[in-house]
Amino acid sequence: MRYITLTFILVLNYGNFYAQEPVEDDVLITEIIIYGSDACHYCVDTKGYLKEQGVAFKFYDIDNDEVKLKEMLSKLKMNNMPAANIQLPVIDKNGELFMNESTFEEFLKKLIHE
Repeated sequence: MRYITLTFILVLNYGNFYAQEPVEDDVLITEIIIYGSDACHYCVDTKGYLKEQGVAFKFYDIDNDEVKLKEMLSKLKMNNMPAANIQLPVIDKNGELFMNESTFEEFLKKLIHE
């Protein structure tokens, strides 16, 4: 009898386990990954800027995480970006990779716009 009751409860609640809030069509969920180093002042400033703006991100210190270093290099290669001239931080914003190739202020704006 317990198994039948438990099964019945699970069946009734199945939808609640996987239910998600509906997302409006015009809402874009942005995922930002920062590949950088805690020794890089641009990386530290980038993290600080995103925190100030209330933007969620993931940070991977490639000096201490060889797996993430290889992941970053692989992404650079897939996007035909030269690994010889890496400028940290390397940003993966919804699959679009970019680095700081202009002024730092323009780079920061690109993180939260476009």
